[in-house]
Amino acid sequence: MRPLRVAIFGFGTVGSSVARILADAKPAGLELTHVFNRGVARKRVDWTSATVAWSEDADAVLGSDADVIVELVGGLDPAGAWVRRALDAGKSVVTANKKLIAFTAWNWSGWPRPRAAI
Repeated sequence: MRPLRVAIFGFGTVGSSVARILADAKPAGLELTHVFNRGVARKRVDWTSATVAWSEDADAVLGSDADVIVELVGGLDPAGAWVRRALDAGKSVVTANKKLIAFTAWNWSGWPRPRAAI
């Protein structure tokens, strides 16, 4: 079985820590494949796999072969639009964005039905 391909949106303190765990611990069944961040050139690190795609283009990452989007940007916009587009594309989403959940959970009735978590 192939690993789930993980894309991280946001490479600040939390995003870089999640990426570090994926890069160093190499959890079974997960593979970091994409990192999205504005000004990505200043964020790029040498401890990820050479196969990780670094991008400032959210559309490219959302349209990629990533199975899971880990949203760590925060706020309502544009994070909410990215989460919605990822779910509409059939991708799984993980977020630590309490503001997004608090302000949009009431309106999730039209969103794709969540799939079981691993």
